[in-house]
Amino acid sequence: MTPFLLPLGYMGGVLLLSGCLGLAIWVFKGWGTRLLRFSGRLLLVLGAFFLICQVLWMVVGLEPRITEEASLLEFKSRPFWMVGLAFLLPGFAMRIIGSMRPTY
Repeated sequence: MTPFLLPLGYMGGVLLLSGCLGLAIWVFKGWGTRLLRFSGRLLLVLGAFFLICQVLWMVVGLEPRITEEASLLEFKSRPFWMVGLAFLLPGFAMRIIGSMRPTY
């Protein structure tokens, strides 16, 4: 199951980039709050999903990790809770910053 969650991690990275783009547009132009709020909302959902998966897998007795191949013999492995917090905290920040100004 964990290899199938790697694309969700990549989707979260794309959402982080789009949220940063929305934040930059919001700071310089004054609009872009919809993109900021939308990406923040999706990051919150994705982060909560990874944290819930961590808890459920630990209840079963497994150690969930996302493993990606960095090079031929080297693997990077991250637990789900790290990935979940990496999406959850910026998602909260984007939602709070996005609520400071009305949507245009």
